Amino acid sequence: MILGVHAIVGGAVANAIGFGPMTAFFAGWASHYLCDSIPHWDYPLLSAKVDRHNPLNNDLIIGQTFYSDLAKLSSDALIGLVLALVFFVNLTKPDNLIVVLAGVVGGLLPDLLQFVYMKFRSQPFLILQKIHNTTHSSSRRFKEKPLLGFLLQLVVVMIAFLAGNWHLFF
Repeated sequence: MILGVHAIVGGAVANAIGFGPMTAFFAGWASHYLCDSIPHWDYPLLSAKVDRHNPLNNDLIIGQTFYSDLAKLSSDALIGLVLALVFFVNLTKPDNLIVVLAGVVGGLLPDLLQFVYMKFRSQPFLILQKIHNTTHSSSRRFKEKPLLGFLLQLVVVMIAFLAGNWHLFF
């Protein structure tokens, strides 16, 4: 999934469960792996070096294309953060702001930790990367169908919006 979807789903889960920030953070973290287990499309990263035989050898090469990828990833995460806040925080009474932010951070953190793993390749990042690789869908069916992959993620966002705002409907 793209980062924006992880941010929105993390915020939705946090808002739906309504507990404290720590619970929201870990619920957002768990939602990341759940979302990644769904076959999906990801935009390509130009700085990625992919080892099809051993995903633990994947890397992001820091250079000119990396900074372009960083801008793309940052924009994606920022859009997700803003939408999560718009969808799940009542700005006139933002009593759940910290909880939603904790869910968003939890939803985004596993992908950030992948980058940390690629640069340090040590514990505890190795274990986290193995978990990420294990839970990530290996299906590539949307790789050549980005529109269909995008629409699937849009459906996930709509479901997250409804689930995160369930209290408005009952």
